[in-house]
Amino acid sequence: MKAARSDPKLLLIYALFNFVAGGVLQQHRRAIVNGRVVANPSNARFFARSGIDKDKETPDYLCGATIVHDDMLLTAAHCQGSFNYGVFLYDPNTNDYTREATVDFQIRYPGFNGVDMHNDVMLLRLSTNPGLPIVKMNSDDSLPTNKTEIMKAYGFGFTTSSGLPSVALREGYFSYIDNTECTERVGSTMNTTIWDDVLCADPYHGNAVDSDEGSSICFGDSGGPLLDSSNTLVGVISWNFFCSPDRLPDGFARMSFFHDWITEQICFYSRTPLSSNNKCPSGTSPPLPSTSSVQVLLTFDHDFYPEKTLFRVLSKDINDPVAYAGPNYIPGRESAWTSIIYLLPVRMFIQSGRKLFSFILSFVWR
Repeated sequence: MKAARSDPKLLLIYALFNFVAGGVLQQHRRAIVNGRVVANPSNARFFARSGIDKDKETPDYLCGATIVHDDMLLTAAHCQGSFNYGVFLYDPNTNDYTREATVDFQIRYPGFNGVDMHNDVMLLRLSTNPGLPIVKMNSDDSLPTNKTEIMKAYGFGFTTSSGLPSVALREGYFSYIDNTECTERVGSTMNTTIWDDVLCADPYHGNAVDSDEGSSICFGDSGGPLLDSSNTLVGVISWNFFCSPDRLPDGFARMSFFHDWITEQICFYSRTPLSSNNKCPSGTSPPLPSTSSVQVLLTFDHDFYPEKTLFRVLSKDINDPVAYAGPNYIPGRESAWTSIIYLLPVRMFIQSGRKLFSFILSFVWR
């Protein structure tokens, strides 16, 4: 299954903007357009935003995230690198997002495709448990269904497509669109299809969509939450057209589609996998590599921009084409890291006393 495929020139996710906010920052992510400032941030203690690089000469990438477990955040896969320099969490002493924390591990959904924004989710592990509220994730494929229900999205992003990011957390209001309608409306303009891992939403304006009013996501909102009326996480902010509350809907990663995978990763990699909010039917240890697999060491010497490095190992197995998506570690400037992966040979034969196997290493620099 694939997510929306659209002309990259028209997707906000690839646009670059410069803005001033405590130094020169460079932005290429997805405030809520026409959103309202959250009157009391303590009501959104589950929200997190990407940290700021202390070096003022380098780019910062603004993204949001949601606390979904004691020490785990959920964000968009295309936000990878945004949290390399930490995260800001809610601080009761300031009633704002001023508490700094660090991320020590990241798990990108293996099937993420940055071209068509397919499978756009990623988990981040905090170095310590912040003791903040956890948002329940939707696991029901049949929800949401009510097109008059008000859903809320949160972010610090741009308030207009040519403006600046918000200095305060904002919330925008949306109504659900089923994927058939979303495909018809997006497809008539962009010649694309919406697949099962995507949840579409319209600007909410009373009981109708109004092209001149209502909210839309914009640069800097990526990775933030979409909550239903019961404050259950139903989506992660993924893509949008033109930062405009127009006839084209906004796209979110659908939580029910990823719920089981997210739960499994929490069980394997959280320091406190078992809790009242999380059950681990498959245990708390990742499966051991097959005895026939081959250990491969991938060594990276990072330059001054380690947040720009993404890679994945592609298998020839059509049922499981991505063997590894990385980096799982959080790279530092001019640091050296080694990733250990285990690959199953597609076919093995002896040549000059060596076992040969086939895989493709795919790098992406942003």
